[in-house]
Amino acid sequence: MDTTSDSSVSPTRTAGTIGAITAFLMLIVPMLPGLNRMAQAVTWAVFIGGIYYGMKYFREKTGGQITYSKISKVGALVAFFASVIPAFVLYMTAKLNPAIMDEFIAAANRVLQSTNMSAAEVDLGMKQMNEMMSPVFLAFSVILSYSLLGAIAACILGLFMKNAGQPDKQPYQS
Repeated sequence: MDTTSDSSVSPTRTAGTIGAITAFLMLIVPMLPGLNRMAQAVTWAVFIGGIYYGMKYFREKTGGQITYSKISKVGALVAFFASVIPAFVLYMTAKLNPAIMDEFIAAANRVLQSTNMSAAEVDLGMKQMNEMMSPVFLAFSVILSYSLLGAIAACILGLFMKNAGQPDKQPYQS
């Protein structure tokens, strides 16, 4: 493995590339046959794996020595870029097929009615839901949630990756 430092490696370029690949995998995985029940778990595994791979790739391209803040920043950027494509797909789907919004609202209504809430509370919750349910709000919430959870995952992964790959320190010789 070549551990020479490559100064042309940009955290944003690395994160954008790995994030885009991760996002496309996150969109494709739920469509695979036989993964109906496990699709969400596999999607999250792909998401966290993409963050890890982006962090590892950047660390290796910069010579193996990297600070916690820099590697965590790369992971958070990967999470952000990986969130933009699913958000865009959700936005376009909701714009092109407005019936999907009705399905989201109906599903939320079923969830609220299955709780121990009173009818007045369910009605209030549905009123608030109808006010907030728009393609823009959904896309923004996807970006925000994936970015936040990805940043948390990046901080945790960064703890383990910051010193990994550093060459052993040689004792001082005169």
